[in-house]
Amino acid sequence: ALRPPCVSFAPFRKHLRGGGDSVIWSFRFPQLRWIVGGVRAHAQVKVTDTKLNGLGSLNLAGSIETDLSDQLTVGAEYDYNECEQTPTEVYARWSGDGADGKVGLVGRLNLAKKSGNGEVSYAKGDTNINAKLDTTNAAILEEVELTHGLKVQGKQLSLTPKYVSEGQKGSLSARLALNDATTLEVEGEADSARDVDYTVRVSHDVNDNNRVTPELNLKSGKMKYEWSRKLGGDNVLTATASPNDNVELEWTDNGARGAWTTKVNMPWGNIEGSDVSFARKFNL
Repeated sequence: ALRPPCVSFAPFRKHLRGGGDSVIWSFRFPQLRWIVGGVRAHAQVKVTDTKLNGLGSLNLAGSIETDLSDQLTVGAEYDYNECEQTPTEVYARWSGDGADGKVGLVGRLNLAKKSGNGEVSYAKGDTNINAKLDTTNAAILEEVELTHGLKVQGKQLSLTPKYVSEGQKGSLSARLALNDATTLEVEGEADSARDVDYTVRVSHDVNDNNRVTPELNLKSGKMKYEWSRKLGGDNVLTATASPNDNVELEWTDNGARGAWTTKVNMPWGNIEGSDVSFARKFNL
């Protein structure tokens, strides 16, 4: 039986600076202990999207999972703010072969909300089908998506139709690789009221470390510009500018113990209204 990972703690401290003032952020994260009867277990702790102006709540959450076989994994999610003895959610994940393709199943039971949801996936060659189920949804089926890849005059084309039951929304995305460095994507979405929205984006690799992606919404006429730079390893810095709206920066710094994700949102022309948040995932 798994014991909840709210048992022993070790100190950790991180210093941050923002808005010209020095902010010290500190908390304790648990060194997890559990009994799994000889089966190897995994654990992680994460801080999710905590803003610098609200450090009173770090939104600590954690999970522990066990590989029962090569195909089956079971686990539980815990809320570290409450440090409850019972998990907030339990889940099982299975993957295997079936009908000439790969099948994946994920089932989750939220003990707090007394609800369940699941995911079903199937992959065969260039075709992938994914479906999400939710017991709180009147139709049970939350969304379903199909992706199929094919060659058009020697170029790779990927088509992805998708249906979302909430609002009865349907979308179609077409992604064409013009060459090894440039990709064109057109995405259209419509709802039950026949409100149609189209977006066109072009992604171009300037070199091995830099990528630019301009995007145009054909309905609103608004432009968005994204620049992504690899910083070495799996570390990435992404800047997204939406003229007359905002500028967003996201920095992902992967380390041996997990990844830091820092986000900065600056309203257009109003740097004083900037919002800074961060997330931390610990691999224990």
